[in-house]
Amino acid sequence: MDFDRFPTPFFSAVVFILIFFHAEAYDYLDPNGNITLKWDVISWTPDGYVAVVTMNNFQMYRHIMSPGWTLGWTWAKKEVIWSMVGAQATEQGDCSKFRMNIPHCCKKNPTVVDMLPGVPYNQQIANCCKGGVVSSWGQDPSAAVSSFQLSVGRSGATNKTVRLPKNFTLLGPGLGYTCSPAKIVPPTVFLTPDGRRKTQAMMTWNVTCTYSLMLASRNPTCCVSMSSFYNSTITPCRTCACGCQNNRTCVPSDSMIQSVVGLNTPTKDNIPLVQCTKHNCPIRVHWHVKLNYKEYWRVKITITNFNYRLNYTQWTLVAQHPNLNNITQVFSFAYKPLLPYKSANDSGMFYGMKFFNDILMEAGPDGNIQTELILKKDKSTFTFDKGWAFPRKVYFNGDECMMPLPEDYPYLPNSAPKTVIGLSFLISAFLLLELLAFWKPFSYLPNWIRATHLILVPFKSLVKKSYWSGDLDTMEFDKSAKDCYQSLQCSLLAEMKFVFLIALVFMIVSHAAAYDPLDPNGNITIKWDVMSWTADGYVAAVTMNNFQMYRHIISPGWTLSWSWAKKEVIWSMVGAQTTEQGDCSKFTGNIPHCCKKTPVVVDLLPGVPYNQQYSNCCKGGVMAAWGQDPTSSVSAFQVSVGLAGTSNKTVKLPKNFTLLGPGPGYTCGPAKVNYRDYWRAKVAVTNFNYRMNYTEWTLVVQHPNLNNVTQVFSFDYKPLVPYESINDTGMFYGMKFYNDLLMEAGPFGNVQSEVLLQKDKNTFSLKQGWAFPRKVYFNGDECMLPPPDTYPYLPNSANANPTSILAMAASLLLVLLSMG
Repeated sequence: MDFDRFPTPFFSAVVFILIFFHAEAYDYLDPNGNITLKWDVISWTPDGYVAVVTMNNFQMYRHIMSPGWTLGWTWAKKEVIWSMVGAQATEQGDCSKFRMNIPHCCKKNPTVVDMLPGVPYNQQIANCCKGGVVSSWGQDPSAAVSSFQLSVGRSGATNKTVRLPKNFTLLGPGLGYTCSPAKIVPPTVFLTPDGRRKTQAMMTWNVTCTYSLMLASRNPTCCVSMSSFYNSTITPCRTCACGCQNNRTCVPSDSMIQSVVGLNTPTKDNIPLVQCTKHNCPIRVHWHVKLNYKEYWRVKITITNFNYRLNYTQWTLVAQHPNLNNITQVFSFAYKPLLPYKSANDSGMFYGMKFFNDILMEAGPDGNIQTELILKKDKSTFTFDKGWAFPRKVYFNGDECMMPLPEDYPYLPNSAPKTVIGLSFLISAFLLLELLAFWKPFSYLPNWIRATHLILVPFKSLVKKSYWSGDLDTMEFDKSAKDCYQSLQCSLLAEMKFVFLIALVFMIVSHAAAYDPLDPNGNITIKWDVMSWTADGYVAAVTMNNFQMYRHIISPGWTLSWSWAKKEVIWSMVGAQTTEQGDCSKFTGNIPHCCKKTPVVVDLLPGVPYNQQYSNCCKGGVMAAWGQDPTSSVSAFQVSVGLAGTSNKTVKLPKNFTLLGPGPGYTCGPAKVNYRDYWRAKVAVTNFNYRMNYTEWTLVVQHPNLNNVTQVFSFDYKPLVPYESINDTGMFYGMKFYNDLLMEAGPFGNVQSEVLLQKDKNTFSLKQGWAFPRKVYFNGDECMLPPPDTYPYLPNSANANPTSILAMAASLLLVLLSMG
């Protein structure tokens, strides 16, 4: 091809159009946003199929509002729609060829709309009948879906004879969406209503529809105005921001708007009937920088509706600003950060609170909503200079708003660039360089640092006590440059001692274990109790205790799995069920409940028959946190296991336990049989007072092994940690409405509990009375303990060696220091 025939401006224009079109069709704040249509063939009919069409709105902040979506397509052959549930075709078309049963729609290119709320139940399907209104995914995922069912005829009744529809179109409710061709995907897997069984579609294809602002409107649909407390100038919306119109197509603000024909009546394409303004936008967003605090600053946002024809339901407002990563509080609006990229947290979505301000009323005295934000300053970036406090971009209902020109932003009066490097930073840098150049690393250390018994004294307290006052003279500076290298060489050994000292301190005081420091003993314990033996196995009660103080298991609940050690099967279950039966074809008589090598078990739902229930079962797998409600933090079921062995010696423990609660995150240890790693204590509190019932009693116990409490029965328990380095004290108290009342003296005047503790092999011992508490308090009063020489001792026990690891470490450190 002879490219010389085409002038350079021609190629420039083509490249510009391509780049511009791509930029408009791609939303970088929601790069994965789309509407996906999923077409699932769930059954075959004599001349076609029955399909469920599901519309999922995966756009984070763009929803479909009234009058709702309109879906269209073109049939590949001569298909007809026999019937529909949850939606309807807008036109029946020419069905004159049919004499008996008349199809619902005979058009080659049907157009389908959602049913309105309130239709009879026999015309409804799940997620239908909302008038085509679909929420955004970021606002309400449960409402971001719409579905309908249709029966298609004359289409073929197998996967090979069915032809996919083509030329899909979507209005939501106006223009803007472009749909891809239908694409066959792996069949969808459905769950039964109880969520416990899986079925599979016969065939599935997807259609993806994306939004383009260029297709939706030639002009923006909203604009932004600005103001601030530090500048009296108000920056209005740009003139003709949303296009310039003749005054005959707008409504003056002082007119009798009640006489306007079509007022408050939405049209199919949502053409606005706006109030006459210079910007001519149906929506204005005003950003006002309201107040400045020492550590925070405050912004007021006002959204005004100038459209007399439309109430904006489930509206969304998206703002982009670098300080949204430190938003502290939002008043009146709901807020959700948008994180399309992990490296940036500068965008967020505001939307109305349900039943409060999720509807932006039509133009008039009630046609505005307001909120205020409190943001924490980032001292490295915060400034009021050069319009930094105003948003970079603003979107309303997914459409980008027209921003004012940068030179029109409210600026600080007589503002000048701030000095980036402060005086204190320069002084600190100079002192640091001087110290590195002339300071002998170890000779400066005061005497209190060289004494190992003071190494853990807090720095602030040392300064208050003026420990530095007598040791500042020990700092030595080399004034001759020629001796600098020699001084550093001589002090190398001392420097290494100092490094070893710091490393030793960190080894002693740092926490290296991977656990939750706010809930160090939090775990879920699965207890497997063999209750009885059967002809070929056993019956076991499986109890799951959630000992996590603040982490619970929410719906859809827990899922427990394991691997059998041999060829065990599950004959029956009470209070739970396996999700799959597995291959039980080898059994000809009684068929087991589950034959899988790795069974997956879920809880039963509430309301199952009583003969299928077990104590603490049937809550849909939901478990409360121990700190929230101990009585609801347990779940249990019963299982009858076969081909397993019928004695303690022949039974093999299951392995490879996994727990989903409801998602991943839990790691299970191997099953353990005995108390080799645990010990058990029983606590009984007896009331000898005939005159008093002790309500809301408390029992505080101090014991070094209380840092490893595994399980507490009958009592509530809370660790007391007055010092971060010591966790040897805990508080026991009664469970509400169960044993929080200690009755007066008599047969009911006592409460009891048992405590299961994990052994610390470095300290655990039953010698010298170690297993008994150091102190005990009841209702805050210290109890009298027996003399130590009367404690129950192990027979023939000898005194334990009092030398501790810390003492040995201190001795070794002193030896190292003395070698210098």
